[in-house]
Amino acid sequence: MGEPSEPLEPLEPLEPADPVDPAGQADLAEQPEQPESSEAADPADPAEQPEQSESSEAADPVGPSEEPEPPDPHEQPEPPEQPEPSEQREPFEPSDQPEPSEKADQAEQPESSEPADPADPAVPAGPADAQGPGDTSELLESSESSESLESSDSPESADPWEPSDEEAAPDMVEEGEVAVEGEEAGEGPSEEEAGGDADSQDQAAGAAGAAGAAEGAPAAEEADQSPGRGLMGRLKDAVAAVRGQDKPTEVQSVVDRPDIHNPQALNARPDRYGNPLEREDGTRVPLFDGPPRREQTRQGGIGDCGMISTMGAVAGHLPDTIRDVVRERDDGAYEVTLHETKYAASRDRYEPTGRPVRLTVTSELPVFSEVPDRAAFARTAEVGVAWPAILEKAIAGVDQTWDDERRAKWDRQHPTADAGTQGYVRLDNGSYGNERAEVLTQLTGRPSSVVEFPSGYDMQGRSADRQLIEDIRGKLADNCPVLVGTVSRERSEAPLAKDLISGHAYEVTEVDDRGLFHLRNPHNINHPEELTVSEFKKYIKPSYVTLE
Repeated sequence: MGEPSEPLEPLEPLEPADPVDPAGQADLAEQPEQPESSEAADPADPAEQPEQSESSEAADPVGPSEEPEPPDPHEQPEPPEQPEPSEQREPFEPSDQPEPSEKADQAEQPESSEPADPADPAVPAGPADAQGPGDTSELLESSESSESLESSDSPESADPWEPSDEEAAPDMVEEGEVAVEGEEAGEGPSEEEAGGDADSQDQAAGAAGAAGAAEGAPAAEEADQSPGRGLMGRLKDAVAAVRGQDKPTEVQSVVDRPDIHNPQALNARPDRYGNPLEREDGTRVPLFDGPPRREQTRQGGIGDCGMISTMGAVAGHLPDTIRDVVRERDDGAYEVTLHETKYAASRDRYEPTGRPVRLTVTSELPVFSEVPDRAAFARTAEVGVAWPAILEKAIAGVDQTWDDERRAKWDRQHPTADAGTQGYVRLDNGSYGNERAEVLTQLTGRPSSVVEFPSGYDMQGRSADRQLIEDIRGKLADNCPVLVGTVSRERSEAPLAKDLISGHAYEVTEVDDRGLFHLRNPHNINHPEELTVSEFKKYIKPSYVTLE
């Protein structure tokens, strides 16, 4: 900034008409505001969503809090006040070095336009001012305050995770059944257990999970260093990276003896754990015998048809995935590695977080004291392999890794079960469609969803029936499992046709050239007859679970 000329009449103060050097004004004009609202509203980044909810912590305005006194005619005029937060610009450096006389004048001026604190919310730190893990709280405050400014200016900052306020209401319950309106059901070999895809409840729980994204959030993606992101984008990446350092890289737990005592069971349940995998000749039932096959999954005396159908469907379409999930350890135990999964409300699907869930599963399995050499639940002796029983035990015990929100969600979906139900007893209460989608993602590491049956004609002029046939046929051709559930009937009503079981989960294995649907019963016997599309829509609840 140039030095002002000497006034002709010293008693009259100079009018500070041009307090800022023209070069500085040019620099200001060349620093356009870089809005980051598109990143703040990115529905693919759950870690960003909690920060939007804290938009009330707006940044304090920057600049002198009091009006300066009139300048001395021999002194440099005061610099202008900083713009309001809504007009925030990146810090700049003057293009010209001031003269020595200017430095003396500037020493008497109020605070500089560049605060000394690089973490000041109104002036984000640049790459040279990056802060380490020790400065996490300041980085978080900076990011949250800055996002509150962006959300007030951007129409795209509306929370995409906002859940529906509606939750599925339970239907009438009879003889221990659990039925929720509009949901699919699961049941055991002898009694019907309810289940289904509680979309509205799932959205509420998914949004709550998004609000607690510090626990189990996906690993931060590699920062985009392109100039278009600006300092604020890089600051957000730095905050996400620091948060990622605070959580473990994987979830670990030991699954020994999940709960097997279900006080609400209609039929007898096993009374203890045993070693049915150990044969009398000293050998052990092998974990695998060739590639895993869906026919090796056979439901036992528990109402987890949805879990057995899901396991069998993955084995049928993606056998290598099963091999990757389960392995035998040298100490006789097994290691099951699942994919940590969250519900993404904005996408209405389940997604892997990127963290593995590593479970050490002991070899003991539930048995009846009368027949201790036979597994009571997923069969082993009949199928000749151990992987279905070990994987079923891991799915029963994975609730040991749940947080309070996930556990509360299960309690809401199963209102007739005791609060805090765990282990095999939890599986014995049947499964909803969304729970099968969750397990499908846990096994495969791929997004999954509950898809509603189409209605009406689409843009290509296809009828709803034709859409349903072609959509499911296309999924099967892409090696995507398809899981469905039958409608529930009262015991006093006539049974379903085509050898279908009321309130039971099935895998769709084929849609043939005639448009007939082939279903597989997880009991591995008594498979239903082929269904026409009209019969399929009549007896199957109007949604299916599949991979995306």
